[in-house]
Amino acid sequence: MPSEFGPDESPGELRVAIAPVLELQFGLYLLRKHCIDPEKWVPDWVREVRRDHPGIVQRLVSFWIGPGLDELNGAPYRECGELLAAGYRTGTLFASSPAAFIEALEPAYAAGMTTPPLPSEPPEVVDLVARRVERLVQDEALRADFVALVRELFAVIEPYWERSGRAAAERSAKELSARSRAGADLRALLPGNSFVHKDAYQPQIAAARANNELVLVPLGLAGGGQFYWAFPGLVIVGAGVESAEREARRKENAERAAGKLKVLSDPTRLAILFELIRPMHHAATVTELASQFGLSQPTVSVHIKMLREAGLARPERDGNQVFYQSDEQTVRAYVGAALEEILGVAQPTEPASR
Repeated sequence: MPSEFGPDESPGELRVAIAPVLELQFGLYLLRKHCIDPEKWVPDWVREVRRDHPGIVQRLVSFWIGPGLDELNGAPYRECGELLAAGYRTGTLFASSPAAFIEALEPAYAAGMTTPPLPSEPPEVVDLVARRVERLVQDEALRADFVALVRELFAVIEPYWERSGRAAAERSAKELSARSRAGADLRALLPGNSFVHKDAYQPQIAAARANNELVLVPLGLAGGGQFYWAFPGLVIVGAGVESAEREARRKENAERAAGKLKVLSDPTRLAILFELIRPMHHAATVTELASQFGLSQPTVSVHIKMLREAGLARPERDGNQVFYQSDEQTVRAYVGAALEEILGVAQPTEPASR
């Protein structure tokens, strides 16, 4: 069973697991993804590995091209379903050490391993994974090359996991477990790009959780990446730790943008601001503005206060009177800052793996 934080005896209890094997397998997906589409976002460590180990990364990308098992529907298949299938069959997906998983690979394929049912995957993915597994079972030389490649790749990626990924995943696991025990809904635990928010997966996820078959894996190396894999008796949802952090930053951006827009949302307040930035306009007092707009002085004072706090109105004292003014440059800068916050909120998240 997974190494978990929190109890798992009660039906519906959420399992949260640290899974270095799944982390490293997802790392292979990220490396392939970056080679196939280098413009897509990836964590910094992926770029470093590709820069420092170009030969081994190229072997990963091209491994299945020779056997004719690289593409799915005319596009490269980025994931490593043949590894996940082996991990499930050997019971090593949640091994505390990747070494246990790697050592189980060759014997599993050599013994004639079959691909388990993959209810999360479309038929064409299941077929491709099954054909890869079959080829590894039948071709001893290919199998030896594959296991050696996986061992080398894991050796390259594992230091990143130990240096920073593990600690990030453990912190996230403890937080998720605590929030779950406090009653937080599963959807509230994960960011909006997670599979738990997709309607198509809800029946599978609900059934798995009710049967204690759902495992949530915080991913310390995945950045904002996600994955979802289902096997008989096991549904795994992987969620990048940075994805939750990015979601929190989006909420902060949204709150700041809403605050800026709120200042500009009142027609009367906007009219006062327009008056203060009119060309050739002289600064005005609250009394003058109240007279001009037919408002009470307290009402104008409230609007001026909000404009002042937003930095849109500048006070200038002349004796006992306070005059207010603004300028086009100040307003443009304010609106530009609000727009930047909005665009920050709207930035797309990284595409998820299945």
